[in-house]
Amino acid sequence: MRRGEHDIHLALRLDHHAGVFVVHAGAAIVACLIAYTRVTGNEGTKPARKHGSRLQHEINNNIQK
Repeated sequence: MRRGEHDIHLALRLDHHAGVFVVHAGAAIVACLIAYTRVTGNEGTKPARKHGSRLQHEINNNIQK
């Protein structure tokens, strides 16, 4: 691998890790928002994510413990 290709490869790997981190942080933020709306009783704001119902289910279990 030439020097330039190696730099690009490294940059792509770092971008991938940053992307994964952003996704996890985003999921955590959504979880907090769902928990907050559940506590305040505001059911109008539903999560727009595909995994919303599974996430909601996990949060309900955590709140009931």
